[in-house]
Amino acid sequence: MKGACPMKSMNLLIFLLLMVMGTVCCTGCVATRGEVAVGVGYPQDSYYHQTAPPAYAPAPVRYKHRYWYYPDSYVYFDTARRVYFYLAGNAWRVSVSLPSSIQVNLNDRIALEMDTERPYSRFQEHRKKFPPGRMKKTTRKKTWGYPQAGHRQAPPAKRYGPSTKAPISAHRYKHRYWYYPDSYVYFDTARRVYFYLAGNAWRVSVSLPSSIQVNLNDRITLEMDTDRPYSRFQEHRKKFPPGRKEKKKGKKKKEKKW
Repeated sequence: MKGACPMKSMNLLIFLLLMVMGTVCCTGCVATRGEVAVGVGYPQDSYYHQTAPPAYAPAPVRYKHRYWYYPDSYVYFDTARRVYFYLAGNAWRVSVSLPSSIQVNLNDRIALEMDTERPYSRFQEHRKKFPPGRMKKTTRKKTWGYPQAGHRQAPPAKRYGPSTKAPISAHRYKHRYWYYPDSYVYFDTARRVYFYLAGNAWRVSVSLPSSIQVNLNDRITLEMDTDRPYSRFQEHRKKFPPGRKEKKKGKKKKEKKW
């Protein structure tokens, strides 16, 4: 009977030790940085709690301008301002339309995103990377399916929208301009380009030459169907003569006699 007491105390000690080990295994342990956390919950500074990229990660690049480059004719097209950049001799020109001597292959174009308003500044790089004639014509055989006997052909898909016979509710102009009568200048608000007189010819550019100054306080908003606002210049010149605001300021209001 006396030898049984140490044995019982030993068994009790082993039982308590096993209980402590089981509790530790159930609650889990906290993993260090870079390891996988095991058990209940994760440390607050672990990878899974990061809501933003780390400080050493490079910032994402967001380009401001998008162009279409036609390698066969060395032409850039600004998709936002709707203007072309093309080579005329050894100089680059910008215009809302291409001259008749330049023809572009609409099936062969490359989409470019750049941070500059002058895409031709990297022309030598694009010329090497996208040489002319790189795309070969490929012909695809068309396979036409015929309905089998006993099978009905599917009905044509419904077209949603107003009927072609429906009357036009209102006329919507395609282009909006600001006209500055003091300097005979048009500004396209969508394409962000200027139209101005240089001698007897009209020019288009993303900026005005230093010899032309516009009065920002005197402008007229025009809505037109054409991409050449100067086609109605004589009409606008008569309707909005230069210095018309100064004439209005010079006139004094007549006092009413009662």
